[in-house]
Amino acid sequence: MRLNGRIIAVLAMAGLGLVGRAYADDFIFTYTDGEGNSATGTLDATLNGGVGTQWTAISGTMDLLTSGLGDSLGEYSLISNPNAPGIGFVNNPIGGYNDELYFPASGNIDGYGLLFGINGNSTEINIYGGGPTSNIAGLLDSNGNDSNGNGTFVLSPSPTPEPFTAGLGVAGVGLAVRRRLKSKAASAN
Repeated sequence: MRLNGRIIAVLAMAGLGLVGRAYADDFIFTYTDGEGNSATGTLDATLNGGVGTQWTAISGTMDLLTSGLGDSLGEYSLISNPNAPGIGFVNNPIGGYNDELYFPASGNIDGYGLLFGINGNSTEINIYGGGPTSNIAGLLDSNGNDSNGNGTFVLSPSPTPEPFTAGLGVAGVGLAVRRRLKSKAASAN
């Protein structure tokens, strides 16, 4: 009987662990446009003020997969905005950026967008949007090449499981193995 009580307790804890967070702070994104540019990436963000739908990206990477603008393909790192949630400035045609995300809004990024740079290269790339309610997005590089806002940016929570939930899975497997070993021992007697 004690074993049944333990199983019920573990299942109840597992149910609580599966609920998880309402909003993740790790995101994945894709960007594509009609100019031949495509990218995927990951972002780590903090919720501004602890409530609402506006986040500030504090780190992340972008893999530029194809470039119709002639930019170097490969992994770019997010350039963290020192003035967040205000506007950060760079001395090139990009001008300003803010690294702000709007989730779960439909647009996900605003006109200032996200700024990425590549190590060993002076190229910076800004992915910008039409605002928190617009699905329009564009890509602008530090040389002034622009996809003219004819792209799409899709932001989603990262599917990373929480440590508590993963730990419950391991504990559940351990209990199942223990039960099976006890069952074998009882049948051998």
